[in-house]
Amino acid sequence: MMEYNLFTIDSLAFRNLENSIVTSDRFKEGSYYLNIELDGYIYQNKLDILNMSKSLITKNKHDKTYYLYLLSDRKTFAVCKVNH
Repeated sequence: MMEYNLFTIDSLAFRNLENSIVTSDRFKEGSYYLNIELDGYIYQNKLDILNMSKSLITKNKHDKTYYLYLLSDRKTFAVCKVNH
């Protein structure tokens, strides 16, 4: 089961978030966890995910996994929670 939320922030906050993710050791290489609604939003808005190489964060791979996707409009990001 997967839940997600979309968030919109200004461009400066987006850059700060992107820099924090790129320099953090807590984010690992992720993949795109398919969700029909999120996929539709990305497709309809002609967006790409910028940080696939550092989109996964988890403390315990047997519990919950979180993906943070920075979107190419450079103001929107998605947080996805996957229950195992």
